[in-house]
Amino acid sequence: GTQGQHCKSGAAFAAAVREALKRGKAPADALKAAGVGGKGNEGKVASVIEAVMAVLAAYEKFPEVFRRAGVLPADMEKGKKILVSLNAADMTQETAKVTKTKSTAARNTLRRRVEETVDAIRGAGMLEFCEKPAVAARFAALVPAGGKPPKKPPEGPKAN
Repeated sequence: GTQGQHCKSGAAFAAAVREALKRGKAPADALKAAGVGGKGNEGKVASVIEAVMAVLAAYEKFPEVFRRAGVLPADMEKGKKILVSLNAADMTQETAKVTKTKSTAARNTLRRRVEETVDAIRGAGMLEFCEKPAVAARFAALVPAGGKPPKKPPEGPKAN
């Protein structure tokens, strides 16, 4: 699934366990350890991972409290699977960001090489055809005076 789906699943799991603990009249230290009353952002993977980890860690510390609240070991196994999927989704997302950044850098490098080559052709053409102003002007038009390529190609005559 998507990162967003994993976040929803993880947030729902943490919220359900916390609600069970509250309804089961768990002691304050167990509630705090499970993250009850804490602020989290259901849309942020790191926040949801933190919430699920808090629930799992609290279970390790207070297993009897969890069992009395109706939270079973199977529920915690489900939480561990959710945590794995959240971490995998986060890793996938981070890898995609790095790949995109590298791809953009490669495109920018290629664009600069093309611009430098066109600029060199412009200079050579203007030198070669310095006595033929009409031809030299075509080479000069390849790169504007500011040194940057035009935003869009010049338009030809419009047909009516």
